[in-house]
Amino acid sequence: MPIAGEPTNHEPNGVSASDAARTLARAWPGSQPLSLRGVQSRIPKSVYEAGEAKIARKLVGYSNKYKKIFGRPDYPDRPLIRHVPMILTGIGDVRTSKRPIEGVGPSDPWYLETEEAEDREVLEWAEGNIGGVWIARSDVSEEQKKQIDEVNTRWLGAQHDDFKRCSRTADMERNRPGVVVLAVEPEKKNIVLEALYLVNVLVVSRQLADALADELKIPRSP
Repeated sequence: MPIAGEPTNHEPNGVSASDAARTLARAWPGSQPLSLRGVQSRIPKSVYEAGEAKIARKLVGYSNKYKKIFGRPDYPDRPLIRHVPMILTGIGDVRTSKRPIEGVGPSDPWYLETEEAEDREVLEWAEGNIGGVWIARSDVSEEQKKQIDEVNTRWLGAQHDDFKRCSRTADMERNRPGVVVLAVEPEKKNIVLEALYLVNVLVVSRQLADALADELKIPRSP
């Protein structure tokens, strides 16, 4: 199932969370794909501060599949996100997110949506994000970290607590892999290290593995 909706002003081209969930479901016997097509991934700060946050959350909850995944205040059943055995996700570095993506657009569409919906300087205080949840840099002030937390309150996808819960209940013997992260670019070493406490399985390129080994001063294998 997808853990985030679609960025506004973006037409997905085979790279959305819903597309990925559908592809995995086809390869997984007995799976039924869910979709968050048409569900935006965050509440813009201007809407939130105008006192319309509750209305925006209530409106998105009328998507049956969003409601099934994340729930809504008047929905009595337990949402799926609270007991998933695995979250498969990418991890985004602020710098690499700004790069053009071939066939998609000038930058990561989720980054662009956050940049447009929030104060742009706030993202400079973040190291990056895991599954859309922004992680503050370790060298910023407590006030700046608080503002990053506020950015996350406007996110409509999986929350920090969802990743933490999934990570803490991981158990390979019970087929609960926990949080599985895929990362390629060596520039992502800092956000990987900042978010490592949420990660159970890390799948990286050799280049990123070397960058992490250098950062942690681990001798490389020949």
